[in-house]
Amino acid sequence: MNAESDIGTTTRPTLPAPVIRRAILQVAWLSILLGLVLEAVVVVAVVGFRSVQTVAPLVPDLTQKITWSLIVCVGIAAGKWLSRSHAPSTGLAGLIAAPLGFHVARALQKAVTVALQLSLGSVLASPILLSVSLLKGLEYGCLGAILAWLGKQPGRGLAAHVTAGAVVAATFGSAILYLMAWGRAQPAVTLAFISSHVNEYLFPIGCSIVVFASDRLGRLAQQARARWSSAKRTASR
Repeated sequence: MNAESDIGTTTRPTLPAPVIRRAILQVAWLSILLGLVLEAVVVVAVVGFRSVQTVAPLVPDLTQKITWSLIVCVGIAAGKWLSRSHAPSTGLAGLIAAPLGFHVARALQKAVTVALQLSLGSVLASPILLSVSLLKGLEYGCLGAILAWLGKQPGRGLAAHVTAGAVVAATFGSAILYLMAWGRAQPAVTLAFISSHVNEYLFPIGCSIVVFASDRLGRLAQQARARWSSAKRTASR
C-alpha cells in the first residue's frame, strides 16, 4: 500500500490494559475524595443552620455521595479512556453511568438510613424518580461528551473543565431541583435541601476536575516511565 492510500485513514489506538486499570484506580480514589469533600461542604452548611443534632443523619448522606461520585466519575473517565476521548462514546458512558449511579446511591442511602433507624423523610414518587434519572443521564451524557472534546483541544486546562462543569450544572441542576421539589409531598428538611443543592451545583464541577486531574496524573506517570526507560537503556550501553 502506497503512502497516498494511507492519507485520510485514521485508527484509534487502544491503551494497554494495565494502563487502563491504573487510571481507573486513580479516578476511583479521586472520586471518593470528591464525595468526602462535598459531604464536608454539607456538614459546614448544616452546622451553620444548626439543623442536625447528631452525626447519624450524615452517614446515609455520605454513603450516597461517595457511591454516586464513584460510579459517575469512573464511568465517564473509563468511557473517555477506552474510546480515546471519542466524544459520542464518552457521552454514552455518562448517559449510562448517571442513572445507574443515581439508583444505586439512593438504594444504599435508604439501606443505611433504615439500618440506623432514621426517618426516610419525604419519598419521591416513581414517575418523578424516573424523570430525574433520565435528566441526570442527559446531563452527564452531555458532560462526558464535552470533557472528551476538551481532552483533544490543546491548551484546554483546568479552567475549561471547571467552566464545562459549571455550565452543565446550571443548565440541568435547576431543572432537576425544581422537579424534585415539585414531586415531594412535603418540603425537604434542611439536610436534604442542602445536600441536593450541593449534588446538583457542585458535583458536576468536581467530577470535571476529577477527570482532568486523572488525565494529567496519567500523562505525568507515562512521561516519568518513559524517562526512566530511556535512562535505563542509556545506562545499559
